[in-house]
Parts: sequence; structure tokens; C-alpha cells
Amino acid sequence: MALFLVLALPAAAQPGGPAVREAAAAWVRAQPGPGPQAPPYAGWSQERAEAMRGLNRRFCGNLRLSLPGPAFPFADDASCVARQEALLPRLCDEAGASRARPQSACFAAVNRDMREGLNRLAALAEAAAPRHATHPLPLPPRPGPAPPRDIPATEIFAANQASTWRVIVEAGIPGRGPVQGSAVAVGPRHVLTNCHVVRAGAAIRLVRGRDSLPASVSAMDLEGDRCVLQTEADRLTPIRHLRPHGDLRVGERIYAIGAPLGLELTLTEGILSALRSRGGIALVQSSATVAPGSSGGGLYDARGNLIGITTFGVGRQGGLEFAIAPEGFWTIPLLVAAR
Repeated sequence: MALFLVLALPAAAQPGGPAVREAAAAWVRAQPGPGPQAPPYAGWSQERAEAMRGLNRRFCGNLRLSLPGPAFPFADDASCVARQEALLPRLCDEAGASRARPQSACFAAVNRDMREGLNRLAALAEAAAPRHATHPLPLPPRPGPAPPRDIPATEIFAANQASTWRVIVEAGIPGRGPVQGSAVAVGPRHVLTNCHVVRAGAAIRLVRGRDSLPASVSAMDLEGDRCVLQTEADRLTPIRHLRPHGDLRVGERIYAIGAPLGLELTLTEGILSALRSRGGIALVQSSATVAPGSSGGGLYDARGNLIGITTFGVGRQGGLEFAIAPEGFWTIPLLVAAR
């Protein structure tokens, strides 16, 4: 399972207070292995142990360089390596293979565990100190569905292109460029997008052609990857129609509009392949072609209704693309209430 927008490590997520720092300290102190009675390289050959030490040192050095000081949760590289080595007895066998996935290398298993832990810390920091709107506003009323009449793809694009934006997220870190995704306007000041698009950055802008608008997060559901952004003025053209997940049928013709690879206002088509859910979130599976940068873009039916917010794909061959049902964004509480 892969996000359409390729993310770097959670470098821009800064610790948001004592609770976040305490969680980071507890994670660093944790000893995932069985303890000092089982040395990390017990049973390993000297050659294999030295190779693993070198990989661990290189990983921790790169990690320290890629994360700003406050976001690097270790006192130094040595403490980072110590935590990696504490993972070895639980994740790897004496032959240096992963216990969970024998076909993968031990280092890959340790690396994955470390990154997942860092992502959890980043999510906690983001929830504690998000780049939220000064005065978050609720979404306007949800639009209703269009008349039950299929229209040409040209009309679907014409009706929704003004509601489609690129999202540019500045990293705020020297040497690291911005990342991008897409968004769909549902009100004069609100767009829907994915949290994985906007969580790792210092500033958010909505861009289309020569237009550039600053934006901030007004509502967020990190676990469900649903975020609502708010602009400072009524400058957006909202979508006209939205069709709920329960009214959709497998086999319908669908269209995606977004900015894959930064190519603004790209239209692709496919069919509605399946209706699914994950963690209580309604999903639309489709065959519409998408690419990195499409995350947060709109998925539309043949009547021009918004039916999904493009979110992730499975596999490298394409054709297994998933979008979040848009009506769920209206249930996300404002950040002020959440805080």
C-alpha cells in the first residue's frame, strides 16, 4: 500500500510541548528486545555483526542530518544505534533474517520499526501543535447530488476544474524542497485534502496557474487521513454536487481531476471497481489512473458529482486506486474543539 505523495521522514513535525517530549523520551528508553541478558549480536558471525553495525551507524547519521535538532529524539548517534541494536533479538534471527518476513533482510525490519516509531512521534507532535487556522470555521452545508443524468467528460471537467487546486507544502528546512498534492474546494474558503499531504511542512499554499493562496488546517483526522484547509478570504469556487457513498454502484464510469506529478488540472477516467471501508472510513476503489501529486484530488461520477478524495494506491502497476468518501469530512471536529 503506497501513498500517492511520496513523503520524507517527519522532519518538519516539531515537538509540541512536554507531553510530546515525554513520549519521545519514553520511546528512546524502550528496550524492545529481551534485555541485556541477550546481547544483540549473540550467535552472529563477526563479519555479519560488523556489517550490521555499519548499517546502523549510517542510518542514524543520515537520520540526524535529515531531522532538525528538536525532532531527532536521541541524545546522539550512539543512543540511536543502541536502540536499533535493542530491536535485533526480537526482529531478527541469528542468521540475520527478519523473523516476521524471512525473505527480507534484518536491517530492513529494524529500519522499518524505527521509521514507524518516528512517524508515530511526528503524528503526536502534529496533533499537539498543528499549523491550524487562527479562527477555524466549520464547513458550509454539504451540497446535494446532481440530477440523475450522465453528461460528457468535457462538461464534468468544465464544471469542476475551478474547484481543483494544487497544494504546495514548504518544508521549512534548508536544502529540502516543497512537496505537493491536490485539493478540492467545497466552500468559498474551504478545501478537502489528505493529511499526509500537509502534515510535513512549515507553510501551506493553494496554487492554480498564477493564483497562490495561503492556507491552514481547520479540521484534521490524522488516523483517517482527512484534512480540511481554510483560506483567509472567500476566493474559492466550490463544487456544485456531491453524491454519498451509499448511493454508488460498482461498474459506474468515474473521472479523476488532480495534479499528478505537478501537472495541474489533469483529467483521467476509469470505472468504479469496488466499494470498501477501512477503519470505519468509506472508500471508493477505482481504475482511474493517478500518480504522485494526485493525493487530495477529486473523484467524480458520470453526472459530475464529487464521490471521493483520491488518497492511496496499491501496487506499482496502477489500476488499484482508492479515494475517501467526501461526506465523512463533514464529521471531523474543528481543531479548536479537538484541542
